[in-house]
Amino acid sequence: LIISNSMAGKNRLINVEKIPAEKRQVIYNGVDIPLPITEEEKKKIREKYHIPENGFTFLCAASFQKKKGHSLLLSAFKEIINKNPEVLLLLAGEGEEKIKIISFVKENRLEQNIIFTGVVTPLIPLMQTCDAFVLSSLWEGIPNVLLEAMACEKAVIVSNAGGMNEIVENERDGFLSESPSPDSIRDNALKLLKNKSFYRKLSENALNKVRLKWT
Repeated sequence: LIISNSMAGKNRLINVEKIPAEKRQVIYNGVDIPLPITEEEKKKIREKYHIPENGFTFLCAASFQKKKGHSLLLSAFKEIINKNPEVLLLLAGEGEEKIKIISFVKENRLEQNIIFTGVVTPLIPLMQTCDAFVLSSLWEGIPNVLLEAMACEKAVIVSNAGGMNEIVENERDGFLSESPSPDSIRDNALKLLKNKSFYRKLSENALNKVRLKWT
């Protein structure tokens, strides 16, 4: 018996790897709801990563691999930042594509708005300090980092790829962006930025979804 953490993963193994369906089983991951951190702790994190208090901060935590779609994400955020210079994007992780992404940031003069944090451990306090979470992967199963972001009561923008639509219901507890589409990521981010009450509702619904189904 082979265990998968998503229906997308199960179907991929059946259709691509030709493993019989009766030998596959889906067992979803779960996450804990983290304890809140203090305002003093958030202040220290903002100082460490140069995050201003006024503005809006997105976090993407993913290894720098082509399948994680950082190029799509940066194309979207170039336009987002041009329209909303107070927006910040934190990129947490390492990998072979990082040099390419750094070059894009420098060529487009985005250094003030896009911050490379390296691998952050533990990640949850940084996640709690940011305003929203974004993941532009071309394929995922059920990424724990997405569940953790929702457990931190963060609005999420993710690709409608792999198993992420098994977690996120579009415009109810997050956004499912068309994949691969920088325009879709951009449009969803702008919706969050323009409508604060909608942003807060998505954040609340994200936490409630995890509490009910993923803990």
